[in-house]
This record gives sequence, structure tokens and C-alpha cells, in this order.
Amino acid sequence: MKLISHTDSFETKAAVLDINNRVLEFNIQRVFDLNFGASVPAVITAAAPMNGAWFARADNGNDLFIQKTKEPLYIGQRVVARIEKE
Repeated sequence: MKLISHTDSFETKAAVLDINNRVLEFNIQRVFDLNFGASVPAVITAAAPMNGAWFARADNGNDLFIQKTKEPLYIGQRVVARIEKE
């Protein structure tokens, strides 16, 4: 599996591909929908293929990419994600 992502001025697109380059998961995060510095409730939807990284769906419907977690997460877990600009 591999994770690819692209960010332009309005949105970030991330996709998880299998070994045959078929898309397993695709997420779009629109920058103008996010309030940087905010904390939003979300549910973990899938593990990303890098250590400590996850996909989540926020309660407001936005798809999130979560990384740098200090504790292990699991699919279906409710979390509070802090929105930060990289």
C-alpha cells in the first residue's frame, strides 16, 4: 500500500493505493471548510499506510488525515482532532 497526497490553495487530496495501484480510500479536505486551531469531534475510519497516521470523518462531514498520534487508535474510535496547518 502507499499513500499519495496533493495540496493546492483550496484543498488537500489524499489516496491510499494497494500494491496494484488501485484506489482503496480517497479523501478531499477543503481548506476553506476548516477552522485552523479548532478541535473537532471525529470518528476514525481507516488506518493510513504510515506509522501513526489515520483517516477520520469529522462530525461536520469533513474528511481528515490525522498523524503524529501519541497513542494507538482503532477504526470506529471517537476522537477530538485539532486542526492545524502544516
